[in-house]
Formats: sequence, C-alpha cells, structure tokens
Amino acid sequence: MAFGRCLSIYIAITATAADGSSVSSEAFEVTVYPVAQSVQIYTEQNGRWLNRSNTTFQWDMSTALQNTMNLDARVFPRYGEGSEFDAIQSVTWKSSAPKVADFRKDVNGNCILSDDGNMILDVYKTGTTTITVTAADGSGQKATFKLNVIKTVTSLTIANQTVLSGKSINLNKVITINPNDATNKKLTWTIISGSEYATISNGNFKAKKVTETKTVEVKVASQDGGASTTFYVTITP
Repeated sequence: MAFGRCLSIYIAITATAADGSSVSSEAFEVTVYPVAQSVQIYTEQNGRWLNRSNTTFQWDMSTALQNTMNLDARVFPRYGEGSEFDAIQSVTWKSSAPKVADFRKDVNGNCILSDDGNMILDVYKTGTTTITVTAADGSGQKATFKLNVIKTVTSLTIANQTVLSGKSINLNKVITINPNDATNKKLTWTIISGSEYATISNGNFKAKKVTETKTVEVKVASQDGGASTTFYVTITP
C-alpha cells in the first residue's frame, strides 16, 4: 500500500498580550505528525518477526519452551528509524481474555517490557483470546489477531492386557493420557497384527473364539498427532 508522504511539521507558537503592551511569552514548538493509516502486529518466533495481523495463531503449551511471547506493533506510515514522515508509533494493547493470556505487568499494573523494548505476553491456560493493538493518536486504526491456546497429548501409557476367548475389554478405561487436561483427548486404535483373532472399534477390543492362546498387537495414537504407543492383548481360551 502506498502512503502519501505527510511531513512532520514543527510550529512555533507565541502568546502576545492584547492590551497593546507588546508583552509576549517565549515561543514554544508543537510537532504535528502524520495521522496513522494502518497498524500491524508482529510476534517473534525463532528470532524472526512475523506479521500476525488479522490471523489466528495457535500456541501449544505442551511443546512451548516457555509460555511467553514477545510482541511488537508498527504504525504506518513508517519509513525508517527517526524518519520525519513517520506516524507516531505509540499504541495501546488489550487481551480480550486475560485469564488465557495477558501482558506482563508490575505490582502497579504497568506493563513490563523485554530487554529489546517489546511487549511480553504471558500464556496461562488453554482457550482463545483476541489481541488488539490500537494507534494512540486518536485515528482509530487498529489490528488484531486471535490466539488459540491448546495442549497436545505428550504421551500415552497402557500395559499389556489379557482377555478371555470371545470376550471384550474397553481399552479406554486402562490407558493414561498425558497431560490429563489435553485439549483433544480423542484416540485412534488400530490392530497391527493378529486381526484374524480380534476386532477393535473406538477402543473396544473384542476377542474372537480361539482354542489356543493368541496375541494381538495394537497401536493407539492421539488424534492431535502428539503421541502414540503399541501394546499387546493376549487372548486365552
């Protein structure tokens, strides 16, 4: 997008008495900046700054090294550091669901900045919040992005099982999903070998009739792609 270049203007103002005495104040300067035409939000990821404006960004608390992120805002027109054509870069920030994620503050409620002068967003729990940044010049220009915080499954634990010929076992009752508060705890069950001796559907294992001991290998995987494991079910006559 091209912006018309509106130069920052310095105006000298002097107050003079109207009684004819010619008494006047010392002059002072007022700087008039270009009005903001747009705002963009950036997040830092692996040392790179990515434009997140008007997007949905997913944050996985299970895999994040730390549950914080650095944010920056850019107000346009913006031509370069200290350019006289730049709009004022001051902005205000807001999280629509501060219990999910909110900006780091000190005991007095003032935002704490990173060493580089960027905003720090702390992520607290799963859920969704909308981050809004608004230009502080009164223009009403703003940008938003939706932060979707999840927890993927990190591990599945299940012991080998034994079931009688022709009987069933609900494997959902004997598996442990970590973390317990994972966002999506749905599982996919598959027989790897021994399908001629059993069937499985939604974790319900049904053994067929056998006259001698048989072993069935089963794989279970989280539907979010976070974890999987295999185990064995022994069918006894």
